[in-house]
Formats: sequence, structure tokens, C-alpha cells
Amino acid sequence: MQKRFKSRFSFCDRWLDRHAIVLNMEAFQDLIVIVLCLSLFAVMLIQVWGIFIAISQSID
Repeated sequence: MQKRFKSRFSFCDRWLDRHAIVLNMEAFQDLIVIVLCLSLFAVMLIQVWGIFIAISQSID
């Protein structure tokens, strides 16, 4: 199967570089996942601290 010839004057190749867009979107998605993981970890620590405080106050 032959490859389609791409013109170097093509509008899409100059303004819409699909490879660069996909790479930027993947980086942005990775950033979102990292932020969500860190925020969930922080919420978990806050909840565990609250449980620890509630247990220690009920013992007194």
C-alpha cells in the first residue's frame, strides 16, 4: 500500500500538528491525574487524622 503524498504547503500540516497536539494533551492529562491523586491522598490523611482525634478524645 502506498503512502499518501503530503504537500509541504498543506494548511493542516502547518497549523494543526496532530502529533504535537496529542503530546500536549497527554501531558495535560498526566498533570490532571497527578493533581487528583495528590488531592485524594491529602483528603485521606485529613480523614485519618480526624478519626485519630475522635478516637483519642473518646478515650479520655
